[in-house]
Amino acid sequence: MRKKFKIRILNLDNIITNSFISTCLEDTFCVFKSVNGSVFLIYKICEQFNDHSIIIYNIVDKKVMVKIKNPHKYSIGRFKHIFDDLYNRDLFISYYDHNIKLWDINKMENLFNKEGFSPIQNACFLNENKIIYILIKFEFCPIVIYDLKGEYIKQINDSKDESVFYFDSYYDKELKKNFIIAGDKGYTKSYDFHKGELYHIYEDNVKENDFYLGRPKVLINKKKNYTELIESCWDGYIRIWNFHSAILLKKIKVSEENRLSSICLWNNKYLFVGCDNSITLIDLKNESIVNEFKNGKEGAFTLRKMFIPNYGNCLLSQGSDSCHIIIWAI
Repeated sequence: MRKKFKIRILNLDNIITNSFISTCLEDTFCVFKSVNGSVFLIYKICEQFNDHSIIIYNIVDKKVMVKIKNPHKYSIGRFKHIFDDLYNRDLFISYYDHNIKLWDINKMENLFNKEGFSPIQNACFLNENKIIYILIKFEFCPIVIYDLKGEYIKQINDSKDESVFYFDSYYDKELKKNFIIAGDKGYTKSYDFHKGELYHIYEDNVKENDFYLGRPKVLINKKKNYTELIESCWDGYIRIWNFHSAILLKKIKVSEENRLSSICLWNNKYLFVGCDNSITLIDLKNESIVNEFKNGKEGAFTLRKMFIPNYGNCLLSQGSDSCHIIIWAI
């Protein structure tokens, strides 16, 4: 029997419509609480309007704060944010195709601009002792690491020909070490940032050469006695691994027909999962479906959790064919 889990869509006067979406991407928007306490949403105007501008939107005040007009030559696909506590500022990157840019949102300055000879598959931030690095995975190239001035630091010895659909960093407080997480078509890999080498491969009979069984999305969840790596995949399964041993702990079948995409952990008990045409809520302890939230014919390629004043903890989503970002209040 499914538990009741009430959810409603917030009405923000349709201001955050016409945002960018691509059927191949996660991180189509980013949302965060800024250093001054505002809740900002960053996204790109929909492709059909032939406008590549970046929008910085204040969710609480319900207004556009800044519009960065056509900062890239081509399309912008992804955004990631980090707080720089060394200089007390909010930074974000915008990237797609061959170009990546770093922005200081407080001053709205472009701090970093890097052009690649091959397309950028993915990028992320990594904070090492209050020093922030930008990690970039160019197509057919190793993972390359730069500082905030764009100076080359080092590279990670991964396989150059692999595709990286999910890409982020994770800091283990107990080990006091940074790791890089890279999701490929049929598996996920972790790298030791300090040593610059492979740490573990998380693989469970997903066919490497089958494009439609790949594209894992990953999150790290610290438990009392161990650390979980939670992974969604296009074969319809949620897989939960022991991060430091690469042992498969659980395998939850979510859907027979729908591909799974983005995931969002909720209070360490539930997992929101973006599917082809819905958002599914999973009870992780009981390994059962609690509810499904229909979103027209759209699923959710990007899911994010954010506390919004007057509404509490909310879920933000964007579908595979949508020019809308939807905010759900629990």
